[in-house]
Amino acid sequence: MSSIFFIAILIPILQLTAVNYAMIGPHSFNLILIVLIFFGLRRGFKTGTALGLFFGTVNGLFSIGSFWSSLFLYAIIGSVTGYIGQWFYRDDLLAFLITLLSSLGFMYLVTIPSGFFRLFLPAAAYNTAISIFLFYFLRELTV
Repeated sequence: MSSIFFIAILIPILQLTAVNYAMIGPHSFNLILIVLIFFGLRRGFKTGTALGLFFGTVNGLFSIGSFWSSLFLYAIIGSVTGYIGQWFYRDDLLAFLITLLSSLGFMYLVTIPSGFFRLFLPAAAYNTAISIFLFYFLRELTV
């Protein structure tokens, strides 16, 4: 559990600082969302919801958007992936990718009402590509 606490503190710091240097055009990957989906699937409903509330609070405090919408979106994504995680084998990469794409679709369609093909698809593809490597790294780190 201490590794989850350390990662939960480190990820928002990395999202606010280092991820901005890994942009492809106007798109950057959402490290908080990828880690939230990973721990929701791996650790279950309670951990997914708790991390969703924590990440939503941090994102809401440091973003320009609405605090409450960020809090509820991340909490819902953490809860849903934690609930879905009990139905899949925990190391199945296909389950991670399906859940990642569905959660990205939910988040981007709710927060960005226009520009589906211009904004959503490149960001979803970038997040999915990064998540393959990050899931493997986190799986080895948090045995």
